Amino acid sequence: MFIVGHFLLEKMAESASERLSHTGSGSGARSLPKASKLPNWHSKRLRSTFLVRKHHFYLTNSMSWYITIRSDNAYSRFVSTTEISDYLTHMLGLSQTSPLSFSTEAEMLPCQVIIAKCNSLGNYNLDNLVTPQINVIELVCPWTDNELWYDLLASKIASFLNWQAFEDHEERRIWPAN
Repeated sequence: MFIVGHFLLEKMAESASERLSHTGSGSGARSLPKASKLPNWHSKRLRSTFLVRKHHFYLTNSMSWYITIRSDNAYSRFVSTTEISDYLTHMLGLSQTSPLSFSTEAEMLPCQVIIAKCNSLGNYNLDNLVTPQINVIELVCPWTDNELWYDLLASKIASFLNWQAFEDHEERRIWPAN
């Protein structure tokens, strides 16, 4: 069972930031950068993405940010998993990597698209079991200078579903445009 939790990720990133801000001591210890030299862990929702499997952590992408696609703040509308899977694979050309996960092709910028059924707070569990309906889609985007490409991909998905796309940490609405 895989679980991705934003709160857990933020706490892990804060902990990593604190550990990196301390300098080593003793023979052979190297000096680590001060906290002021580190990226702002809360800017652009930068953080390490961890997958939790049976209480073991695996680092999957050192720096990433997220775009959330949802019907409304309460995640109250659902869409057929088959319908959105067909759209992602046939219309957008994404590759299905698991029942609830898709990735971009080699000629595109890298991106992982996760479809899930979440609770009213937006928390979801990725156990790779097919659920008949989903109510949230998340784009896991690596940190690059091409934010517009990811915004466009999110806009295409959101407009197809008549949903909204947000970069929640910055409280930036992507689709529909302001």
